[in-house]
Amino acid sequence: MDIFSKSNNAYYDKIEKEILNDFPEFKNLIEMRYFGKDADSPLLAAEAHLSSQNSSYINSQYFYVGESFSFLHFTSIKVLLSILNSQTIRLRTLNGMNDVNEINYAARIFNIDKTNIELLQKEIFSLSLVKYVSSDKEIINNTNNLDLWRFYGLNGEGVAIKFKIINDPRIWNSFHLSSIFYGEKEVERLKILQERINVFNSNNQKIYIHLPNIFSFHKSSHFKNEDEIRLIYSTFYNFRENKHYKTKTISDASNLSLPTPPVKINNTENYFLSIPLSKRNNTNLENSFFGFSPKIEIEEIVLGYKFKEEELTLYQNIIRSIISDSGGVEIDPAKIYITELNKLFRD
Repeated sequence: MDIFSKSNNAYYDKIEKEILNDFPEFKNLIEMRYFGKDADSPLLAAEAHLSSQNSSYINSQYFYVGESFSFLHFTSIKVLLSILNSQTIRLRTLNGMNDVNEINYAARIFNIDKTNIELLQKEIFSLSLVKYVSSDKEIINNTNNLDLWRFYGLNGEGVAIKFKIINDPRIWNSFHLSSIFYGEKEVERLKILQERINVFNSNNQKIYIHLPNIFSFHKSSHFKNEDEIRLIYSTFYNFRENKHYKTKTISDASNLSLPTPPVKINNTENYFLSIPLSKRNNTNLENSFFGFSPKIEIEEIVLGYKFKEEELTLYQNIIRSIISDSGGVEIDPAKIYITELNKLFRD
């Protein structure tokens, strides 16, 4: 074995002994990168990045294991019709989310400065979902959660789309699904990890561990009523070239690719990309894509509490017609309905 390889092995043995033995979930999660002059010289630097394989997350808290893989997404009727027409879902970078402290809530523990936080936010594309079954037994399910309708369902004028993930998340690459963890108690373990890294770096060649995916699953307690589940797609963002590099993608002969290339939103520094829904007849490209990515169907469409009962049939017909024309999976009319919250309000 050459000198460079030997030094790499010795260095990792130290990391395992001094850091990872107390954080076994990270042994599969991180992938090491070593840098050196040549094979006859010892390593000069090293860093660790989170694996793009979702199966690597299984032994960590950042792998969703809920009983149900049905989730709600609150949005406007306009966005719903766009999703139905295109049979795609948009994921947006975290720098375009409502919470300006996205990533920073956990990243601050690692003393990452504001400029780098903003850059890290561009690496993560996110779709905010809500648990279908509410954590509050009185609410039963979150189609009846008044706070969610007020904050994210346009105060009852929007809709909630019930999505169902129908393939095995263990096969995903670059896509990850996790509950959001709220508050200081949930970042205590990350604080201990950073302390171990600091001690290690004071006695050894420094190690940098790149953790934006994990940071993205932590938020302030101010948001704990959201019941949020987050689907992320993680890219590598080349800050020098101001360009996203997708860690896993697929193309066909017509140069179509999935996920779609990131698109800048207006004149902002926010981006979105699109992933396909499962349709009645998926293309070869889409079927190949679902081999390493979420396969999602629309189960139900719930109209907000300000919709009128006499308008329901009209909306059911419009929605089903669009789905039929776009090749989407058919939805039974009974699964297009108005939330029961409409009974709490006068006409």
